[in-house]
Amino acid sequence: MAAFREEAARGGVCVAREEALRAAPSPREVEAALRRLNGGPRVAVCWCEGRTARALLDSMAREPYLRLNLIASDGWADRRDVVDGLEPHARGALTLRIRSPYLHDFDDYYRTLSPHTNTRNPWFREFWEQKFKCSFKESSGQGVRLCSGSESLMQNYTQEPKLALVVRGVYALAHALHDMRQAKCGARRGLCAALLPFNVSQYQRHLQRVRFRAPDGALVAFDDHGDPLPELSEYDVMRFESDQRGEWRYVRVGRWRRGALHLRGGTRAAYRRGQGVRGVCSEPCGVGEWARAGEGRARCCWTCVPCPPLAITVPPPAPGCKPCLPGHRPDLTRTRCIPSPVEWSGGGRPRAIATLTGAIGLITVCFFSVVLWHYRKTPVVKSASRELCALLLCSAASCHGAALAGAIRPAGLSCAAVRLAAPALGGVYAAVVARTMRVARLVAAVEKRPAARPRLLSSRAQVWTWLALSTPGWAMAAWSATSWPPVARLLHPGRARSVLACAGETATAQLVPLAPALVLLGACVLLAVRTRRLPHNLNETKFVGAAAYATCVTWLAFFPLYAVTEARTACLCACVSLSAGACVLLSLGPRVWVCLCRPERNTRTHFLTATSIRCHLGKYRSGRAARPSATVGESREASSQTTECGECGECGAAGRCARVTRWEGPESAHVLIVLYPHRHVAPLSLAHYAHDSPLADRNL
Repeated sequence: MAAFREEAARGGVCVAREEALRAAPSPREVEAALRRLNGGPRVAVCWCEGRTARALLDSMAREPYLRLNLIASDGWADRRDVVDGLEPHARGALTLRIRSPYLHDFDDYYRTLSPHTNTRNPWFREFWEQKFKCSFKESSGQGVRLCSGSESLMQNYTQEPKLALVVRGVYALAHALHDMRQAKCGARRGLCAALLPFNVSQYQRHLQRVRFRAPDGALVAFDDHGDPLPELSEYDVMRFESDQRGEWRYVRVGRWRRGALHLRGGTRAAYRRGQGVRGVCSEPCGVGEWARAGEGRARCCWTCVPCPPLAITVPPPAPGCKPCLPGHRPDLTRTRCIPSPVEWSGGGRPRAIATLTGAIGLITVCFFSVVLWHYRKTPVVKSASRELCALLLCSAASCHGAALAGAIRPAGLSCAAVRLAAPALGGVYAAVVARTMRVARLVAAVEKRPAARPRLLSSRAQVWTWLALSTPGWAMAAWSATSWPPVARLLHPGRARSVLACAGETATAQLVPLAPALVLLGACVLLAVRTRRLPHNLNETKFVGAAAYATCVTWLAFFPLYAVTEARTACLCACVSLSAGACVLLSLGPRVWVCLCRPERNTRTHFLTATSIRCHLGKYRSGRAARPSATVGESREASSQTTECGECGECGAAGRCARVTRWEGPESAHVLIVLYPHRHVAPLSLAHYAHDSPLADRNL
């Protein structure tokens, strides 16, 4: 019973009461035990032999209110004598029957036995006389016939169901005795003095160690307690029921084999068959609840305790709640944890914006690249520093590619591409700063007295300037990639959530590499303010300023959004793509528009320094302030020249469009160049030569 209690507790079965009955109990004792069980358990496990089981059925037949569902051991098995006449009261009982195969070889052996040939068994003639009710002795008395020895043993023959177990037991005893004789006597035949007196304890130890194959093919072995090994034990689960014709029989509904129970139809069918049986004092707990057992006589009663939302119920022997691991959630039955579906990018809207901006930006960059390459030898492209334009377009393409990479499912390659967003944006701003500084230095050099060509304005110098400005951004990106490798990892922002994201989705890993790019953005804004309306005829720095202001607004809106959104990578990539697209569109867009829509303006004349220059990088001096040491006569001379040219209104193609005044100072010479609004017209000789041409009166 102790072993049964342990196994029952391990399987979640509560033993409410225990009653002991002696072998072959009286009806009064059985009824008293049933009355003590009345009102309590509904199922009784009977560890009893056949006579005790029949006494229980007989008492339940006399007292119908003492009805119990019985589960009996192999002492009942499938015996007919236990239920004979009491079939309705044994209906539904479950019994265990030791599995014993049918021995067909024994039938052949048994059929050939004869009292004349089987002389090695001294009791066989007595068995023959008892079976056929005859005698081999002629003086046996009146009414007893003489045995002929030709009677058939197959008459009324039925093989004992447990015959295979008997054969196994006999073979086990023989093997143990053989091993003990060999251990005591060695190779000598027969018995020896060492076996006497016979030691039962030694024989028991040899019996526990036997291991052999029985004639039916089964393996026979025992454990230290003398019981068959669990993996070798086989039982049939029998259920006593009636068929459609009303005949009572034992039906096999399950099998115990190799330490596991297999029920007919599976566990669901067994659950349906047992739905009519309820607990003593408590209803079954619902989904997500575990049964807290009582104490004392109420140990089979329980209270249902609900589990937390992200926990499952643990079955006995240690019932309770068990939280699911991160990234898992309970199933519908709340009995096991299942992996949560993997999310990525945090949401659909940031991912859609990043995809849209990246795709449109890449298309724009490709279109601008084709146009500028086609018109690469025209003044409008040459004046823009073709090397810086190429670097600007390549950096912008990297920004847009990073935006597309941030919108797809995180992987090693896409995470590495996302890390290129910050240094690529720094490359965009570096190209804009280098171009603006180039134009500003050119104009500042013109204002100097005397004018000189600035240094470091070649194409190679511009590329080196771009590299110097963008190198800090690449250095910070390399540091970030070393500290936080660009690989995809499964994160758990909530206990039941699994989010696939790139490693390093933190403010430090993503915003620190942006610092050099933001510094360059500040330089762009400063240069745009100080070089506005430069040069006058194209106003290129106005577009640079517009690009800087637009990206500033974008980044001012980015930081609050970055702080509250979960899709940080997609949000960062979308902002980088928008900033790069604004710089490309506003820096190179006017030139592409001139190339495609205003080809007549794609001349060298339209990209020279115009009549009015405002350069806030160098010192601006007006015409009067430029000649502090000039005399009054010299000032009048300059004024008279201005008036004279101003009265002309137009000048010939071969004439002068400006008046230059030079005067000597105490230590150096001063030159004043005054430009006037004017237009060029064809000379009189050219107009006379082509008076019939439609270009004769057209402005050149």
